[in-house]
Amino acid sequence: MFGAGGYRVSEVEAIERSLHLHIEPQPQRVCCPRCRSRDVIRRGVGIRWFRNVPVAAECTWLIARLPRVKCRKCGVVRQIPLGLAEPRRGYTHAFARYVLELSRYMTIKDVARHLGVSWDIVKDIAKR
Repeated sequence: MFGAGGYRVSEVEAIERSLHLHIEPQPQRVCCPRCRSRDVIRRGVGIRWFRNVPVAAECTWLIARLPRVKCRKCGVVRQIPLGLAEPRRGYTHAFARYVLELSRYMTIKDVARHLGVSWDIVKDIAKR
């Protein structure tokens, strides 16, 4: 529903005018990022926040608990691949599609104001 396929929602919080969805990867998604082996050892968890499509005029955040894994086959230690967002981005694929759709009808400044984000983010999405 929230563009987080392969993840399960563990907690939902409504804080002021925002919705926080805490998500965790489903067990089958926990694999080596390099060789895709499922023979991995968990080595901690990283927390990442992603801006998602607004729901009922409320800002929606996905708060992902992403495990770091050590592969027993190839020895690499890395965080599992996201799947719901591009690397080094603070927004989901669904949010980017929503911004692109809005930018067909509104200016960059108007889209940024409507979503409560910087115009730099909207411009970065629009130029892709």
